[in-house]
Amino acid sequence: MVLHYGTAQAKVAHVAAVLMEGGRVTGTLQTPQGAPQAIWTVTVPADKTVTALEFANDEGETIKRIHRRPEVASEVNARPVG
Repeated sequence: MVLHYGTAQAKVAHVAAVLMEGGRVTGTLQTPQGAPQAIWTVTVPADKTVTALEFANDEGETIKRIHRRPEVASEVNARPVG
């Protein structure tokens, strides 16, 4: 499994990973008491490729879409470990 995570503004109500193979993986949002932003996480099977992360409001309207790019060239063709 691969864990993607970050912070989100209060207007974000949903987060999902868009997969190259088709489909989506829904993530979670948690706002700890007193925190200025929510913490989002999306856990994706290691053999799936995430092409984008989408953030939506309460109505399901996409607020932002972040296209994922490998940080290291070897990630593109790497096989999952384990």
